[in-house]
Amino acid sequence: MEDEGIYRCAIIDLTPKEAELTVIVPHAPQLRGLEVPSKVGQQLVLRCVSSGGNPLPELTWYNGTRAFTGQQVRRQESQGQVEVELIIPQLTKWDNDVNLTCRASQPFPEITSAQESWSVLRVHYAPAVSVPIPSVTAVEGEPATLTCLVDSSPSASISWVKLGHQMPLMQDVRTQTLRITNTTRHDAGIYQCSAENGILPIGVGTVTLEVLYPPLIDPSMEKKVTVQQGNDDFSLKCLADGNPEPRVRWRRKDTNLYWENPLRFHRVRYDVEGTYQCVASSDGFPLEARDTFIDVVGKPILQRKTGSSTTLSAVVGEAVRMSCTVAADPLPSKISWIWRDDDGAEKELSAGVSSNIVINEESQGMTSALIIPDVTVKDSGNYICTASNVFGSVRRNIRLDITGSLPKMIIITSVSAGAILLVTTAAVLVIYAKRRGWICKSHIDEPFRVPASRPMPPVPKYVYQTGTIDSGVEDLQELQEMYGTLKPRPSATGGHGLDIGRTPQRR
Repeated sequence: MEDEGIYRCAIIDLTPKEAELTVIVPHAPQLRGLEVPSKVGQQLVLRCVSSGGNPLPELTWYNGTRAFTGQQVRRQESQGQVEVELIIPQLTKWDNDVNLTCRASQPFPEITSAQESWSVLRVHYAPAVSVPIPSVTAVEGEPATLTCLVDSSPSASISWVKLGHQMPLMQDVRTQTLRITNTTRHDAGIYQCSAENGILPIGVGTVTLEVLYPPLIDPSMEKKVTVQQGNDDFSLKCLADGNPEPRVRWRRKDTNLYWENPLRFHRVRYDVEGTYQCVASSDGFPLEARDTFIDVVGKPILQRKTGSSTTLSAVVGEAVRMSCTVAADPLPSKISWIWRDDDGAEKELSAGVSSNIVINEESQGMTSALIIPDVTVKDSGNYICTASNVFGSVRRNIRLDITGSLPKMIIITSVSAGAILLVTTAAVLVIYAKRRGWICKSHIDEPFRVPASRPMPPVPKYVYQTGTIDSGVEDLQELQEMYGTLKPRPSATGGHGLDIGRTPQRR
């Protein structure tokens, strides 16, 4: 019935002669060569075959809307069919999923329509891996996502591995991502994604994961380090880990005085002993500190104080104090004092009536003071203080010279000179005071006056005979009393005359 309909349409449009010669293509052309997917790099030959038409149709290959021409197309005809080959010399990955169409058309568009067949070209190629973010940074405790983009035909299976580890981490074909929900510092490293689809080479990509974490000082660092006093070039290194790499320094605890790492002492002394802190710091994180106590041990050493001398001089009767200060660890059990006279005889001293020994202990030091409250000439000599511990001993010699008391003539001369100087100074002060009017001026410089309300009595004759009226403040007072009564004071001999050789006495 189908053929009858086609012929019926042809009879209507054609003359009887034309109708006998024209046969419309009954079927769409057949495509051959696309049944099996091809691989990249291979040559592909596709065939388009059409039969049953008269005249034979024109076959054309199209890539979408673009027609293939030239050497890519080769036409062959045989009895009642036509065949056109499409030759692609070398397939590429870009040829995958291309829509290829073969169209059969006859020279009578008025009565015929083109017949088409199409198919999608499948080209297999090895996986190609691309990494959009080759380096990922995360803070410890936060999530991290690593991504590999894979292009392959057919689809590839993806596996992740951390370089340096043998076992794969996980596979995620759908998202092609590796997600670490809670990163730790141990997750840092290089991760490799591999894509395989059976076609070599295998696709490979790498992503670097950097994990930031706060500074951490090596917990194995010793809390106490013992070093011997006097050692040269002692150093103590602090190991710290962190990302970013921390700056490591040392400081004396409870101070802001810093030293670089390692902590170095060119020569160890007892004052080096103490607690030191290793401090590690990096941007964005708090400081990390760890204490280490440096314990300095060694033999005793003498510490000289400012102004101390190894030779002392004293006078008989004076108090003398001699001291020795020793630094040591461990401290000596005691500091011994030995007295050596000028003949070389030695005697160990102890606290008693003639001398006293005072001991004062500190953490790393001991001071012993020998006190002689009342020295004599026989105390002259050499005083030796000694101290020792398990590491060694030390001693110090102090020379004490005692001189006798000062000669009497020197003492008398000194006292006399002092008395003369004192009298001279007093006389100068009196003269100066008189001139300034501070003393005696109100009575001596002013004339003697009698109150106006009382008439002045006549002066006794003996006053004029003596010619004396300025013998002092007390004498003036006596004369006033005498003038008031007109009765002279009896003399010391019982007579009525005045004894000018004695000072008048009060009644």
